[in-house]
Formats: sequence, structure tokens, C-alpha cells
Amino acid sequence: MNDSPGPDAHADIYNPERATGQATAAPQLLEDTGPDPSEQAARQIAFNAGPPSWNGKPLRPWTSAREGHWIEVRHALGSRHLAECILSSYTFLPDAFRILFLCHAEESVIRSLRGDPLRFQCAVDAWVDDHVPLGRHDEANTVAMRIYNLAHKNHAESAPSDSPEHGDDSGN
Repeated sequence: MNDSPGPDAHADIYNPERATGQATAAPQLLEDTGPDPSEQAARQIAFNAGPPSWNGKPLRPWTSAREGHWIEVRHALGSRHLAECILSSYTFLPDAFRILFLCHAEESVIRSLRGDPLRFQCAVDAWVDDHVPLGRHDEANTVAMRIYNLAHKNHAESAPSDSPEHGDDSGN
């Protein structure tokens, strides 16, 4: 004997009228007024600007050494995968702070923090307290993403192919 529910067993979950026998009111739509215009303007200015800067001072370029240190710290601190972080400005913010710090700090400071992720994060936190007011978090995200994207804009990877005539597409 088959004890599984019939095809209409869960229909009431999806059809409230059938469950109650009464028509339901149409859902009420809420109007999204969008982001704060002043915050949006600051983000646009940061995005359209020339070489990346923060607080009016040019930032150092995003080098392989800076990125290597950033990746090392992300891994040591157990950060989420970058693909997950960039989905929300809230989850990307710690990385934005680290990127801005790395592009602001002298090479000697970065070298002194290498291999000590907790000390590095304390230095980032102290720098953020002095240089990134609460109202500029979105701008910090925008500038950091711009730095990262500018450094990777020419980075290309070949798409894998299952076709036998392509052989090994690994690039080696």
C-alpha cells in the first residue's frame, strides 16, 4: 500500500483561498525609495575618480605582495569565500577596510605585520577608527572594489572545454 500523500495534499499551502474558502486580500506592495542620495553621490564620485585615493591622499597600487598578504590574512582569519562576500556591502566591508589599509600603509608596516594575522587585523581596526567614519562605509566598499577590479581587469582564464580536439586546456 502507498502511504504517500496524493498530489493535492499540499495544495492548501500554496493556495490560501482553497484552505480557508475565502478570497485573500492582494499583497501590499511597499515602495522602495532607493539609497540615500547623498550616499549614492559619494559612491559615484569615488567610482568615477582618477587613481584611487582616500581622504584626499592617493593610495599605493594594489601589488601582488599586497594581495598575497590580504589573501593570507583572509585565510588565517577564516573569512568567507570572496564570491560570497561581494554579494553584500555589509559582508565585504572587513575586506574593504583591509584593502584600503594595505594601500595606505608603508611597505615597512606591511612587512612588520606579515605572518601575524591578529596583529595585522588590530592595525587595520586602529587605522579604520582614525580614517573611516561610519558614514563612509559604502564609499570605502566602492573604493576597495575599484582597487581590486582595476588590478584584475586584464586577468583572464580560459574556459574549460570537453571537446577532444582541444586536448589539455590547462595552459601548461
